[in-house]
Amino acid sequence: MNITELGKKSDYIASKRHQLHTQWKHYSNTLTQGVTLSKAPLHLTVGPASENALRFTLFEYYALEIRLARGFHTQTVQYTFEQEDGETVVLGEAMLSGEGLLNDDIPLRDRQSVLEHYLTLIAPVYDMLYRATQLNMPEPATALLAGVDKCRNASNLAMG
Repeated sequence: MNITELGKKSDYIASKRHQLHTQWKHYSNTLTQGVTLSKAPLHLTVGPASENALRFTLFEYYALEIRLARGFHTQTVQYTFEQEDGETVVLGEAMLSGEGLLNDDIPLRDRQSVLEHYLTLIAPVYDMLYRATQLNMPEPATALLAGVDKCRNASNLAMG
């Protein structure tokens, strides 16, 4: 391989990485706007996160994180629920596309659709917290995480 071929390949890789980074920024901004401008009382606040992540705090206690999965050119977005003790459960995944879509059908700049997609993924967390609150029972971390995981699996089966 000569230097010209190597340069073309390098430019192609850099261009694709830049495109992916741009898509991630569009998605992050759209979701942040959707959450912060929502008229519904979601009780989510934006928190500090790394460059390829977005973090919301739920009820000033739980962390919900959205991040690009690890990997050189990953297009996978991962959604996780984290308790104060650091235990986490994956709530779901989505794919970014070079065409500016999430899961090949949600435009990254469509605030309402992006927010609805996110709320569908985190609904099991609200469901479990609602049940625990109704029963006046503080849920132990493992029970809450297992319940969220169970609700998530049930909704995935219903969707699929």
